[in-house]
Amino acid sequence: DVAEYTDKVLVLEKGKLTLSGTPEEVFLNTEYLHRIGIGIPQVTDLTEKLMQKGIGLSHPAITVAQAEQMLMALYWKAKEGSE
Repeated sequence: DVAEYTDKVLVLEKGKLTLSGTPEEVFLNTEYLHRIGIGIPQVTDLTEKLMQKGIGLSHPAITVAQAEQMLMALYWKAKEGSE
């Protein structure tokens, strides 16, 4: 995914710059990006759906590494609570 390889993302709509920023700043505008036909990272889509199902993530992940870190933190928190 582009989010792992760049520091800045620019979004053009009909030839005009409509968004710019870090991958986190841009790809968390999921509704807007969907509306104009730009895909978001699969991991962002996945973690957003997990949040909608009640999984306790604070925000969608932008990279696989970020999702792994967030999900492992949830796992260890749940494991500590079950002991």
